[in-house]
This record gives sequence, C-alpha cells and structure tokens, in this order.
Amino acid sequence: METYTLPLDLTIDTSFYERELPTLIHKIKNDCSWKMGNLKSVVIVNKAFKQVVLTALHPQTEIQSKQKDNWVNFHILDGCVKIRIQKQTTTLERGQKFTLYDKVKYSLEAINETFLLITISPLMNNR
Repeated sequence: METYTLPLDLTIDTSFYERELPTLIHKIKNDCSWKMGNLKSVVIVNKAFKQVVLTALHPQTEIQSKQKDNWVNFHILDGCVKIRIQKQTTTLERGQKFTLYDKVKYSLEAINETFLLITISPLMNNR
C-alpha cells in the first residue's frame, strides 16, 4: 500500500477534494498494477487518532473486514458498492457516505469501478 504525505498546511477539506484527490485518482488509474486488475490503496492520513485511505476497486472486487474498537466511514467518490452487514445489504453510490460504529463483520463489493475514502478512528474520540 502506497502512502501519500499531505503537505503540513493541507487538511482534508474542499481544497483537498478539488486539487489533490483528482491527481491521486489519475495516478491510480495509470498505475501498472491497477491496470492489471489489482486493488489499489493509498494512505492519505496515518495518525494514532485517524487513518484515511483512498481505495480503488475493480468491478466485483470484494473486501471483507471486521470492525474493531473504532468507527469506519466510507465516502464513495466515484462508482457504486454494496455493503453487507449480517443479513442486510445497502447500495452506496457516488457522493454517499456510510458510517459504522459497532463491532461488526462487513463486506464491500464494487458494482463497477469504484473510488472511495475510508476513514477509521477510535470510538473514544468520536462518541
């Protein structure tokens, strides 16, 4: 997984979404391993209190995970995913966000080429 270091004066705000994210997405789309069908993730923020990862998924790619003592937010930048939690399935499309607060097993499946930001932070900082 590649790590992208934000400039010290840049936060994840409007300027990040307008300037930095399109550049990172373009870089991923032109990456050889992405073109060969591999999942691609770039760590944008990696702090003790928060991790933000830009993830690119090919159609029908599935990620399975179990949430720990944290909250997880999915922000769909482009594309569409199905998120399964126990027996429930929800479809998330471009621009939508979804947050999990409880310890649960979940899976994400890309319906089409999808780019999403995954933010993970300890529960104690956010409840």
